[in-house]
Amino acid sequence: MNATTTRVFIVDGHELVRRGLVDLVAAEPDLDVVGSAGSAEAALPLIAASSPDVVLLDARLTEGAGLGVGRRIRSDHPDVPCVLLASFDDDEALFTAVMAGAAGYLVKQVGGSSLLDGVRTVAGGRPLLDGAVVERLLDRLRRSGQGDHRGGSLDDHEQQVLELVSRGSTDRQIAEKLDTSPAEVQVWVTSLHAKLALRSRGPSVPPGHRMSPADPA
Repeated sequence: MNATTTRVFIVDGHELVRRGLVDLVAAEPDLDVVGSAGSAEAALPLIAASSPDVVLLDARLTEGAGLGVGRRIRSDHPDVPCVLLASFDDDEALFTAVMAGAAGYLVKQVGGSSLLDGVRTVAGGRPLLDGAVVERLLDRLRRSGQGDHRGGSLDDHEQQVLELVSRGSTDRQIAEKLDTSPAEVQVWVTSLHAKLALRSRGPSVPPGHRMSPADPA
């Protein structure tokens, strides 16, 4: 191991996928797998103990906790970027990454070299998401939340939470701003994500155009 080795923690609910990711990352001389887990309950204490530089996180853990784990990592370890592993390259994956406070997302079907490049990109302090693309999606969701849509419109409180999340605020920061607890913020964010997830689906952003233009394809 050398001084520039990037420490990676992997969270995926599917054992075969998790083992494959561990083997892929561990084979790289500049990357070191410091731990892995298959659930949110197991992952959080291990992440705290292993001090990774990057976390690869399954967006759809078996207990549906991918969003919550991402936000906990963002709050408890703000210097540790999280990359969501999504099943599809669509606006819903982009929206989930934003709501989770992640540095970006990668599709599980992507080639191994692209996934490794993504890990190195966020470890170097660069996001995988194109800020302009994120803002266009959020603007569409803000406008959809003001009208009569499936799931109902967003009230003023929900609009405020969406704005704070989109600025990268952690649950603790949002809790201080709204004079409540981080646990309550987690409930609000999860509810907001569920309400807006269907609206984020659609062809507004073509696949391959969601990544930061400064990063490798």
